[in-house]
Amino acid sequence: MDLRRSTLDNAFGKLSLSDQYDITLTGLCSKILDVPANTTDWNTSPEEALRDPLLLIGEMKDKNIKPSSRSTRSLIDAVASLSSVDSMAKTLTLLARTQRKLKVYGRKFIETRKIQVKPDTKVPEDRRQEEILAAVSYLMLLGICFGRNALGGFDDLYDPLLSNTIIYSSLLILLGDNIYAVLKFLSGLTDKIPSLPSVPESSPVGRGELTKTLTAGLGRLGTSDTERECRSEAAALVTAYKLGLPCFAFRSNGLEAAALIKGSSEPDRKNNDLQESNVDDLSGEGGIIKVLTWTLAPVAEEEMKHSQLVVSDPREAKGLWKRLNKIGIGFGEEREDLLCRFAMEQARAIVRDEKKSIDQVAERLIGGAATVGDLISYLEGWEDEI
Repeated sequence: MDLRRSTLDNAFGKLSLSDQYDITLTGLCSKILDVPANTTDWNTSPEEALRDPLLLIGEMKDKNIKPSSRSTRSLIDAVASLSSVDSMAKTLTLLARTQRKLKVYGRKFIETRKIQVKPDTKVPEDRRQEEILAAVSYLMLLGICFGRNALGGFDDLYDPLLSNTIIYSSLLILLGDNIYAVLKFLSGLTDKIPSLPSVPESSPVGRGELTKTLTAGLGRLGTSDTERECRSEAAALVTAYKLGLPCFAFRSNGLEAAALIKGSSEPDRKNNDLQESNVDDLSGEGGIIKVLTWTLAPVAEEEMKHSQLVVSDPREAKGLWKRLNKIGIGFGEEREDLLCRFAMEQARAIVRDEKKSIDQVAERLIGGAATVGDLISYLEGWEDEI
């Protein structure tokens, strides 16, 4: 035992001081990653789990030793595995402000005092519940009718009139819905054809809306696109990182956004050196716009390439406001709508500006092997460093 210890100490002593710290930091992070948070072996809080790695980072700062890219990736992966916003904020702040390791994190700044939203800027509407319900109902109706006809063939007294009437009637309704809409459009192109009367907006047929809703719903039921999903996830991650949000849920949503804002506005309850809160207060307009922009980034990415939103959901923005209003954070419906529109505009601008980064992150996500640390190392430009 003594021989083994002396051999280990001897080998470790031959390494440079920076290598010794790097190996130790990587080992501590690997220990966190080796114990999933959902196992019974995990009996410490995120703050306790990160105590030693963060103390080591602080000691390295005092000795003017910077962590290598490899150990930094390990540290970020370890923190991400804990799913703790405050721990992620503390770690990234430590790496950015003291170690100068992160140069891109939080570099996108939104000046809320200069909000200038164009009149035509809107958050896309989404009717996916209505569309899916229409598609499922229609398929079930046809399925029952065709199934009834098929089973009725075994009964000599079976009359298929009812089933056939429903099938043909539904097809005629869809046909009429489109034909009248086309004829109405054509009648407006020339004076030689009398203009057809407009169909009231309350009418369920005649304007092509019924067919549009049904087609959209069928499209949602049959759409499964890995690349599309990964691009939306990449947009959320890149936007969160560039805005300085300590949140790396690849699928942004109103629930997590509200939790992020609520957590940032709560006073620190523990007052010790490792548990001090590092999340900026996001409950003001500026902070909420950042979170809204992150929430809407997948929408901005998907709408650039597709006419229909399937993976992203613009309703998450309103869902966020509903949750914030319940905890006493709100600015009135008109102002909240303005902030949503501004965030949508900012999300579109970030997605355009960061197209290359989103493309590269999406490729790594499609590959399936990239970790949060790997993705951040790419964004920071030290992906190829050891």
